[in-house]
Amino acid sequence: MVIYETLGGVRSVAWTDALQGIILMAGVITIFFTIQMEYGGFQFIFDQLADSTPEKLAPPTWTQKLTWFSTVCLGFFGISLYPHAVQRIYAASNETTLKRSIQIMAFMPLVTTLFMVVVGLTALALFPGLDRQTSEEATLLVLQDLGNRDAIDTSVMVLFLSATIAAIMSTVDSALLSMSSIITKDFYARFKPNKSQADLTYLGKMISWGIMAFSVYLAIILPQTIWRLLEIKLELLIQIAPAIFFGLHIKSVRGKSILAGMALGTAFAVGMMVANKLGLSVPAKPWGIHAGVWGLVINIFTIFLYEKLGLIKNE
Repeated sequence: MVIYETLGGVRSVAWTDALQGIILMAGVITIFFTIQMEYGGFQFIFDQLADSTPEKLAPPTWTQKLTWFSTVCLGFFGISLYPHAVQRIYAASNETTLKRSIQIMAFMPLVTTLFMVVVGLTALALFPGLDRQTSEEATLLVLQDLGNRDAIDTSVMVLFLSATIAAIMSTVDSALLSMSSIITKDFYARFKPNKSQADLTYLGKMISWGIMAFSVYLAIILPQTIWRLLEIKLELLIQIAPAIFFGLHIKSVRGKSILAGMALGTAFAVGMMVANKLGLSVPAKPWGIHAGVWGLVINIFTIFLYEKLGLIKNE
């Protein structure tokens, strides 16, 4: 990823993302229908869960409902503001191409994520004893079971594994490009305004290599599951939601109010997560709601308070 990105920049990322998207669609559709034909689909999953772990089918508690709603908030306010997803807009050659691609992209997560959830539910039905850590291997376990049943051959297994890797790569390469662009254009270029575009491009490539090396190191040593890392990312990302939404729709909101809200919301979310990680009696999800969502509430309240105080002061 870092090689083709530093060689080709945003154009290489755009082309590889397109190819990775095709592989992803082909892989998830193939494995979805294979699971339906081999196991029996949702009826098989329901029967297996009812027999092995009936508590999985019990109605959710209020805390679980709040966690579900909190997760929806993370997705709505966080995923819609992915910096690397927004940056892909700039890869479009014209407005018509952009509109056409967004029309397709809007439905891609629904199809791909739904099919991957089915794979996870199938693993839950087949291997009910998986804990949080071993559940990271759910996809491989399902593929292995399908292979043992002679339901798929090597080519299908390679296709689906390639689809899984493509889903990761299409996100990471765009995020890597975004981070290097943010550091070079929004920070470094402000202190070194006389630097040429060639110098900034070279620096961005070096930053990409550094970020990738550090990310690989974190991926090896961090004990959290992929889902927990995704939650942490979204809990921080949603703190910029008021800046985007208010900036687009409420022109009168001041920048200082947005900055104060973002700072307090982020500090609260990070503080709760760190305190929980250190073993203090602070839950990561008070009443089932993520720390980041609580931070977002504080964020918005702070903006509202600053605006009110500003109006009173002006009067």
